[in-house]
Amino acid sequence: VAEGPQSFAITLNDSPIGTLTWNQFGEHNVHNALAAIAAARHAGVPAQQAVASLCEFSGVLRRMDLISEVGGVSVYDDFAHHPTAIRKTLQGLRDALQALHEQAKVNIQTADAIFGLHNEMRERFRELLNSQFHDQALDFVFASPVFRNDRFVERSGIPATSARLLSRRLVDAGLLRTLQPAAGRRAALYAFDPLLDLLKV
Repeated sequence: VAEGPQSFAITLNDSPIGTLTWNQFGEHNVHNALAAIAAARHAGVPAQQAVASLCEFSGVLRRMDLISEVGGVSVYDDFAHHPTAIRKTLQGLRDALQALHEQAKVNIQTADAIFGLHNEMRERFRELLNSQFHDQALDFVFASPVFRNDRFVERSGIPATSARLLSRRLVDAGLLRTLQPAAGRRAALYAFDPLLDLLKV
């Protein structure tokens, strides 16, 4: 299990065969998936095909079946009745909610970091560009941290001559990295690494 309760990598004899991503959760469903793949393989179905098929499996009725959401509370229907099955189902739900909670914390931290970077860069862009269009340039690179220069010229809302000058200044200052230089009619491709570095997983 590699990527969370709803996505996990599967190997066979130490060789990766695929990643199963589905809407089932809980360790018991991981076991069920592995058993299904093993059974399919025994019947002659390639393991990769079995994994691909399970990715399309949407579950069965009355197994953690979301039937309603009332006042922010999700109501599930599940026919588990044996104590062991009930424990496994509830543990799977706890694990899924814990994973969501951890991801939410990461998302909030990332959002805070992006907000802080935007504030920091507003001052840098103002000083560096010395232009009435510094805010438009900043908003554009935050919305499109990888872009071709002609897109910046056409869609930033900055007059074309000024836009070309501002992007040149950002490149010269090291705030934009050139991924592909301009060639013929193809505009240069730039990356705004300060934001991309925050978004790396």
